[in-house]
Amino acid sequence: MSNEKKRIESLDLLRSLAIISVVICHSTETGFQLYDSSVNFSVMGRIAGLCLYTIGRIGVPIFFFLTGFLLLDRDYSIPGGIAIL
Repeated sequence: MSNEKKRIESLDLLRSLAIISVVICHSTETGFQLYDSSVNFSVMGRIAGLCLYTIGRIGVPIFFFLTGFLLLDRDYSIPGGIAIL
């Protein structure tokens, strides 16, 4: 009777990418002050800030997908299969 947890390294990698993207999003929003029109950035600076902010916003959906994947009692290796515990 083995009571060891099975870790999936690809999910850990996805989780770390999601964490990094959320940090990028929050730091970009703070550093570039995207919503403040009184701050004068060059056009390239504004484009870079918006690109980083947009890339950073992908972190939250990744967390939602991971949560659904890990909470649902289902075997995803078999199409339409349900895990039997």
